[in-house]
Amino acid sequence: SESSTIEKALQFCNKLISPRFLMMSGIAASLALIIEGFVCFSVCLFNIRSYILAFYYIVFGLLTAAAELKFGFITKNLKMISIHLGRGPWYFFLGTLALGRQWWGILIAIILMILGVLNICAGLRDVKMNESNEEEPELGNSLNSNSKEINFLDSSNVENISSMVQLTQSVPIKQNAYDE
Repeated sequence: SESSTIEKALQFCNKLISPRFLMMSGIAASLALIIEGFVCFSVCLFNIRSYILAFYYIVFGLLTAAAELKFGFITKNLKMISIHLGRGPWYFFLGTLALGRQWWGILIAIILMILGVLNICAGLRDVKMNESNEEEPELGNSLNSNSKEINFLDSSNVENISSMVQLTQSVPIKQNAYDE
């Protein structure tokens, strides 16, 4: 029962860092950022800082959507945001940029920051898979293929995770330094 719960959690994590989910949610978040930029042009009080930020929202949203769609000029000129490990910090930066006083700015910022973390996780998965592919060349290079999903968190790790969970549950936790 515990291993099946862990296996379901691992499958859910794999779905969250799948290339397809990251691309679709990245495009949606980019569109939300662009819409926030246009809304700010129409709703924000005349403030040069607000208008500059709104312009950045639109431009960076378009660049990010183009990166998610793998446009050639992005992969050629902005290599940092053409891979997951670069897009993660980029999304986190956009989240801090979008953080505002209105509820929609806060919501968009949180979504962008979560996407940043998920892209970093996917990038680390890609690096791990690239390392394992160098050790086992018959597997092929999965970094060049976005058509198949990489199962980094597979069910073979369930036993290891279960034993780690049991080990951490058996260790006593001190409430403060004076507990002995």
